[in-house]
Amino acid sequence: MVAPMSTMPKDTFFNLPPDKRARIADAAIDEFAEKGYTGASISRIVAKARIAKGSFYQYFDGKIVLFKWLLYDVGSQRKLEAIKELTPPEPGDFWEQLSAMFIAGLRFGLNNPKLSRIAAVLWHPSGDPELQGMIAEFQVLARRNWKLLLQQGQAMGQVRTDLDLDLAAELVLSQVMMGMDLAIQRKIGMDLIEFCAHPELESSFPVEQQRALVDQIIELVRRSIGHCEPVQGVQGRIDVDVIRTAMQDSD
Repeated sequence: MVAPMSTMPKDTFFNLPPDKRARIADAAIDEFAEKGYTGASISRIVAKARIAKGSFYQYFDGKIVLFKWLLYDVGSQRKLEAIKELTPPEPGDFWEQLSAMFIAGLRFGLNNPKLSRIAAVLWHPSGDPELQGMIAEFQVLARRNWKLLLQQGQAMGQVRTDLDLDLAAELVLSQVMMGMDLAIQRKIGMDLIEFCAHPELESSFPVEQQRALVDQIIELVRRSIGHCEPVQGVQGRIDVDVIRTAMQDSD
């Protein structure tokens, strides 16, 4: 029986100096962004990172492990850090914070088009069995992260407590992401992740329109699962670190 492949880099990789890890990550981001997962070459990655090809397999069990690490560890953690930095630090309305978080995530995508190009595989069907498994994993993570957000909204008295949170998370995920996709496609002929991968097209959908669209979508979600009469005097700040810790625990 073949042992299951590791989904994380080996300890030998994390024992490398930070600058060498960053060099490998940057080389891999460039390769995957340009060639896609299927067309990416380990030989080109190691050449650009200036490491021996044999060393690669001392750090990773294969290309899919490197790819998943870039998306789940490098990309997701950078995005969550950017969201934390770009959202208001003071307590406030849950739905307004959620809208601000979504805009911050959108800005991160536009400011990091290479990572957006890499992440595009998670939003489109694939015939590659490895990518199919990864897409299924991502969908589970996305639902769980929305559930964590809604739990915080309940604690702040602004999300109904009579909900099946798993079902609510699935509803919100589909409303927000599909709503953005369809709206952007209607405006400029491409979906959300493709838009983020091509920031040069932002003049077709400027930030003011981005904010207006996100606010409308979040308002529709609030009307479906928010309290009709929010608990007065209960405010808080969405804790992004809860999601970051959950992402790390899932590695």
